[in-house]
Amino acid sequence: MFKKLLSIRISLLYLIAPLVIGLVLFVVLKNHTFFPGQNSATGSTAKISAEGTTIDCGEKTFRLKGFKYIKPLVNESRECESVRYAALKESIKNYIDAETKTGAISCASVFLKNLGKGEDWISVYPRLEYHPASLGKVPILITYLKKSESVPGLLDKEIFYVKDSKKVPSQNFAFDSLRSGHKYKVRELLYHMIANSDNRATLLLQDNIDFASFRTTITDLGFDENKLIDTNYKFKAREYSIFLEALYNAGYLNMPSSEYASSLLAQCKFREGVLKNLPADVKAIHKFGEYAADKDRELHESAIIYIDNNAYVITIMTKGHDFKKLSDLMGHISRMVYDYMNTSV
Repeated sequence: MFKKLLSIRISLLYLIAPLVIGLVLFVVLKNHTFFPGQNSATGSTAKISAEGTTIDCGEKTFRLKGFKYIKPLVNESRECESVRYAALKESIKNYIDAETKTGAISCASVFLKNLGKGEDWISVYPRLEYHPASLGKVPILITYLKKSESVPGLLDKEIFYVKDSKKVPSQNFAFDSLRSGHKYKVRELLYHMIANSDNRATLLLQDNIDFASFRTTITDLGFDENKLIDTNYKFKAREYSIFLEALYNAGYLNMPSSEYASSLLAQCKFREGVLKNLPADVKAIHKFGEYAADKDRELHESAIIYIDNNAYVITIMTKGHDFKKLSDLMGHISRMVYDYMNTSV
């Protein structure tokens, strides 16, 4: 009988011991600085509530689907905003509020993310939506480059341009455009569309795009394909930033294509927004968009700014009645961020 009881106790010990050990390990790991929801060495991977308590911040990763063995990473970030950038966010918000009160603008939104530290990001007025306008040219660029990875020679295909065969949207910020009666290679049209934000080049590329591939680009990067149909579709600042992050991470296009797309964005001639108050030699890739309807104006820009061996993505979207005032606001906010990031990155 004694031997039987002893045998039962030993069996129970074998069952309970792993549970006890597991509980101890859980408590130890939970208090480790890198446990999800706890502060890291920089104190920036968890959100602190108004009461001073730590809120669990899960990590959000966006990976491509449709593959059998792999899931390419497009971008990743913490779900909670950075505590480290809280003061910067407050300064940006106060500035936007002040400009809104004076009537200089109607509203504005800002998304900022340190690309070297995915947990460090902030979003000011994140729920507001805006017409992307020429920002929509970037997914067209991505679609052509994605297609060229499987169709050799696509970028050297020539397309004939006949001036104003379609109504071309007017532009307040206009640069060099296409010449009627000339043939252009796809790569030349991509340059004009991105560097000069040329609407004629864009219409020509749209007329010749593989629509199924365009749909795939939009849905692959996490957007509703209805955005292709609705001419009034809108973006939030954080949403749009995905396109530039995808290029930086080379998570959608391959590395040569991502580098080529970025080199075109680096040649964007618009300097009246994010780059307006930055040093002339700052390294950046960027794309702007302008929208006008009646007296309403919208001016937006999304950029990656490189500082030493690091970089950050910033997307500023604005609404108002005066492009000049919107431009000034974008330039001021961008400089605020640049000065902050230059000392903290």
